[in-house]
Amino acid sequence: MRELDCRQGRFGEIRIMERRRDGARLYCTGDGVQTMSTPDGTSLFGYVHAIKLLIGTARTVLMLGGGGGSLATMLARRGVDTTVVDIDPVAEDIARRYFGLDQRVRWITEDAGTFLRSCPDRFDAVVIDACDERGAVEAFATTESLVEFLGVVRGDGSLVLNLANNGGPEIPAWQLASAMVDRGFHATLYRPSLGNEGNELLHVAVGAPR
Repeated sequence: MRELDCRQGRFGEIRIMERRRDGARLYCTGDGVQTMSTPDGTSLFGYVHAIKLLIGTARTVLMLGGGGGSLATMLARRGVDTTVVDIDPVAEDIARRYFGLDQRVRWITEDAGTFLRSCPDRFDAVVIDACDERGAVEAFATTESLVEFLGVVRGDGSLVLNLANNGGPEIPAWQLASAMVDRGFHATLYRPSLGNEGNELLHVAVGAPR
């Protein structure tokens, strides 16, 4: 590995690493890796490709949390109108400089709550991939926050939450999924059976039966 950059981000030190044998780029915070992609921006994480499958044929996608932007890039290359909202002011420059962020991605540096309260648009899908050095940001993984985020999803759309854990307080994924069902939503929790990523994905479909 060789280090390409090291900066202080909003949630701690960010290191950009490059794997010598194949040129893969890693966006590292603390002991965690938020993004790992090929030099042209294609993700090397299975959970990212799983999210792409879960949102299906969505034509407009809002992403809360950007990291290196590999999912946003892959969606934009597929012709999806993609908007990223990330509170960290250094994130966009890192994504464009080191991870080949597609120029068609609309990137907004703002608090997600502030953005949502003034957003007039509705999206086919919302993807929440907001992580710090410990994993998923807890404030984004509550029943109340998910219901708020679903407010900008169209009636036949869906929401996907990445429940990563890098040693921080474990977010009770099963309880969160059950709580969304209790609120009347169709919720499915996906857990990895192979590999070492450890990410759980909560998929909430707005128009599906409870």
